[in-house]
Amino acid sequence: MSNFWLNIYIPTKICTVHSDKCPFVKKIRETNFKGIGELKLHGGWLKFKSMSEINSYFKLNFEGKGFILRKCLVCLK
Repeated sequence: MSNFWLNIYIPTKICTVHSDKCPFVKKIRETNFKGIGELKLHGGWLKFKSMSEINSYFKLNFEGKGFILRKCLVCLK
């Protein structure tokens, strides 16, 4: 079963969904401003088991606040 990653970038208000096999996911690193498994000042990468979990999380935390939810054009065409 594959997992999905949600890349939340707060400065641009863009949340991008990636598959766990995406080349972008393979390069993620924790920084002072972006976390892995947690949100920091500029956002973070959060892991989910399904798209429905991502949709629920997005609706609860970001919908109506100007954020956009989109799919990665590389791995989820």
